[in-house]
Amino acid sequence: MWPQLIMAGIGLGMSLYGGIQTHDAAKQYNQAQIDQMQTEQKMEDLREQHMELSASRMRIENAREVNRQSAVALANATSQGAGTGSNSSGLAGGRAQVQSSGGWNELGINQNLQFGHQMFGLNREKTNEQIQGAQAQMDMQTGQAWGQAGSQLMGASSAAGRLFSGFNSDMGGHPSYIPSPGFGPGRSFNMGTY
Repeated sequence: MWPQLIMAGIGLGMSLYGGIQTHDAAKQYNQAQIDQMQTEQKMEDLREQHMELSASRMRIENAREVNRQSAVALANATSQGAGTGSNSSGLAGGRAQVQSSGGWNELGINQNLQFGHQMFGLNREKTNEQIQGAQAQMDMQTGQAWGQAGSQLMGASSAAGRLFSGFNSDMGGHPSYIPSPGFGPGRSFNMGTY
């Protein structure tokens, strides 16, 4: 019976060790996933900064283009005699058209930037939800590991109880009965000679 009890104890220990190792590996895996998602979020932040930088460059280029077109419109109007008499309205119209075109380009840049910010915001939200899910999975795995450990302890307790009940029944059903020389039913106490 003692070998069975020892084997049950060894089995319980191995089972608990295996459960701890499995839990630790799952925790490391989930932490790696969280780290990967956080790295992806940093990459998204860099892409967003790149988008903002590109929009800034596009605005500067748009302003330059407006200035170039204004200069061309002024040169064309002046060469045609604008600025004097009735042709001054032609110069004003040319400048208005250039300004309108520049404003239209600026609007497109701003709208694209706004949509980009919304997309990056949604990506950030999605990544945060994935991180929360991975953390919840780690908590769930911790709970499962504790539950399995408890089940294994209960199983070992039950097995030990069956072993000890068998041990007690082999002793005549008296759990307190421990045989020793000189004691017990039908035996006399012998102190020996002093």
